[in-house]
Amino acid sequence: MSDKIELRELPVRLSDSEKLQYGRAIAQLLEDDADAYAAMKAAQAEHAAAKKGRALELERLRVAIQSGRELRAVEVRLERDWARGVVRVIRTDTMDDVEQRPMTMQERQRELEVS
Repeated sequence: MSDKIELRELPVRLSDSEKLQYGRAIAQLLEDDADAYAAMKAAQAEHAAAKKGRALELERLRVAIQSGRELRAVEVRLERDWARGVVRVIRTDTMDDVEQRPMTMQERQRELEVS
């Protein structure tokens, strides 16, 4: 009869160097897991910020469409009426009056200095 040799999974006592090697492997896996968790949290925060930005832009566009208006930078001219002591703010694109306000003391002082 011929002897047959096979492999079986049996308990084997770990050497000190194997224990150390396994401990390092565990530490590396835990570190990798912590890094993956931190990356996931950063991605979630980035996604949340992008989503908030999209929501703000959607709201801005909704309001603009609903009202038919939006705020834009428009060139204006400041026209001083020295006799009345007021400053008129006039849009240069439509020539509409935007605002009329009293001159500040500083604005009045400049005219006196120039005269």
